[in-house]
This record gives sequence, structure tokens and C-alpha cells, in this order.
Amino acid sequence: MGERFYGYFPMADEVVLQPAHLGERGFVDAAPRRRELASLYNQYLRCRTDPFYREDEEALIALLRPLFITSFLIDDFLYDNALFAARQILISSASSKTAYGLAFCLGARSQAADSATVVGLTSPSNAEFTRALGCYDDVLVYQDASRIDIDAPTVYVDMSGDAGVRAAVPRAGRARVVAVTVRHLAEAQLLVRATDMKSRTPWGA
Repeated sequence: MGERFYGYFPMADEVVLQPAHLGERGFVDAAPRRRELASLYNQYLRCRTDPFYREDEEALIALLRPLFITSFLIDDFLYDNALFAARQILISSASSKTAYGLAFCLGARSQAADSATVVGLTSPSNAEFTRALGCYDDVLVYQDASRIDIDAPTVYVDMSGDAGVRAAVPRAGRARVVAVTVRHLAEAQLLVRATDMKSRTPWGA
């Protein structure tokens, strides 16, 4: 009684869950209505055994952790594919938390031989904030997309889902444009990693 769990709870005063695979780390909600969701959305972690939990940072964890998982998985996907031989990564909606989480992850690899320049695309009203984050090598407003180096092999991570923004990204020269549906990509990469971990576990579960 009174134990705290981290997970994707519905916005409600009460919720009825059907715990399965209950263990020291937490449990999975096995309710039939949630079976079609990615496993990530059905996991509930015990705060007392979660190495990332800090009581004084609960608000930040609730705000940033779900988004950073997506950022991490996109970074993981890109490096699993050797950045598609790109030397430049363009990220739209660069002021969003998922976008600059991705920029942070990419920046952490900046000394790697296969690293790439990270360019953020954002609106004029968010440009100053985005530059101040220090996560991007360069920040451009959407109206200046024509300044993008179209001779650099490029991957475009579409955070906004805005067809108009995609159309503004230059496609001439040697540029490689990969328009990513972020949610589906992250879910697919999560499945890849879950399968990898399962195959390395002696008991296969």
C-alpha cells in the first residue's frame, strides 16, 4: 500500500490496472484494451528500485523522461544505420523537448569518426531559445532553410510532421532526406532492442 510507480497513467482520478509479470522492478498492465500499444506504454516501474528515480526531481522525470526515451531511440536507430552515411542531421521543431533530447544524444557522439553536424530548424520566435540550449551546431529558422548545405549527405528527422516544412528542405545536390514518423520509428527501435535483450538472456524472457 502506498507504493509509488512510474508509467503512462491516464489523466484520471482513478484507474484499474491488470498487473502481469509482477516483479521487483514493477509490472505490466495486461488489460485487453492496451494490448495493441507498444510495450513501453504498458510498463509500470517501482520507484524504490528504479535507479533513475529521484524524489526531489519527480516533476522533471514526469516531464522529460517519456520524451527522452524517444530521443534516445531515434539516436540509437540512426547509429544502427551508420547515420545513412550522412554528414549532416537536420531536426525540425528544434525547440521541442524530443528534438533537443535527440540533439543532445547526437552531440554526445560528436567526437566519433562517423559523427555528423546537427542543425536545428525552428520558428523565429523560438530561435533564440533553441540556440541558447547549446545542443545544436547551427540553428536556422524555417524561412532560411535555403541556407542548408545541399552538397552534404543529409538525414532529415521530421519532428513536426508538417508537409510544408518538409517541402522547404532542399533536395538538390547529394542531399539525402529521410522523413521520419517519429513515434513509429521509436516503437520499432524499441522492439529491436527488446528482441536483442531477450536473445541475450539465458532464460529467454
